[in-house]
Amino acid sequence: MVFTPGFDVGRIRPRRPLVLCAASLAVLSGLAARAGEAPAAPKAPKEIPAAVEEGTIRAAEYLPRIADLAGEELVYRGRIFKGGISMDVGEAVFRVLAGDEPGTVKLAAEAKGGKLGYTLEATTVTLLEMPAGHPIVTTFAQHGSEWREKRFLFRPGHVFYLKKKHCKDPNCGDPAHQASRVHWAGGVVPWGTERVHCPGCDDPAHFVWSQREHFTVKDVYMDPLACLYAARGMPFDVGGPKAVFPIVQDHDLWSVEVRAVGREAKEVDAGTFSCLRISVEPKPASEGAEIKDEFQGVFGIQGSIQIWIDERTRIPVLVRGSIPFAFMTLHAEVILKEIRSRAAGPTPASAKEEK
Repeated sequence: MVFTPGFDVGRIRPRRPLVLCAASLAVLSGLAARAGEAPAAPKAPKEIPAAVEEGTIRAAEYLPRIADLAGEELVYRGRIFKGGISMDVGEAVFRVLAGDEPGTVKLAAEAKGGKLGYTLEATTVTLLEMPAGHPIVTTFAQHGSEWREKRFLFRPGHVFYLKKKHCKDPNCGDPAHQASRVHWAGGVVPWGTERVHCPGCDDPAHFVWSQREHFTVKDVYMDPLACLYAARGMPFDVGGPKAVFPIVQDHDLWSVEVRAVGREAKEVDAGTFSCLRISVEPKPASEGAEIKDEFQGVFGIQGSIQIWIDERTRIPVLVRGSIPFAFMTLHAEVILKEIRSRAAGPTPASAKEEK
């Protein structure tokens, strides 16, 4: 696979320069010649109309305020329950860090846990280019009972979805993709072993990056993690206008409508907070679009999602929804457990109040 000189797909951070020229974008558009697979006819990019209507709060306008949250670290615990039975299933740590390159900010979420024979270790990292705060790349890696890696590249007018899959090209020539098999003399007598290209297995060393989707878009799209932080600076108020988040999630693009629907005090592990209750309503980004998977929030929560955010700092205090498990659907909550460190600068909400 050929990538723009400004981006190394094997790493999370971009190499200079961050601003891509038209020639580099043309290189990115040729990503359909996928790594580790026999050459295939390039897929035409999916064109998506503008998802943000006039009169709504535009999420992209609040991305720059994420820089004010650098140094913040929050800890959450996950809980599932059904029929009066509940159990904790793990913890997640969310950090806002200075990026490795000047003028960038890194959002990092690390989750670890497991129950009922299922284990999970997952990391999501989103890199934002300041001062606009637009996403550059999001990388997701999961280990434990399931193994998967995926990546989203964001370029002006374009979103690319890539996933690591087993190499399907028997002529790739990479010795790391080979495996031993018995050599049968005359087709009937075992006669030692030979090294051949592995036809399929679960060894991550045999996996390569493969482009799965290419969208051409008119809005600034982001992943759910960047969405969560962009919301921190928004002027939510009960009865006020809705905010619209253009979100990419694997094969699907969503227009997620978010609005404040009430005020409540919430007591959680980290204390008692005066909260705004936020409703989340995902819709396909284009009318009549075929949706492959149900929308998931940043914590993997699905269904009717509600979020309680601290009215002053906009820190998410409680997230409530559902999670599918085996043949049933479980109720799920993500609860603020600890504020390990606060932002070095003013929070986006307090900066708004000072104006």
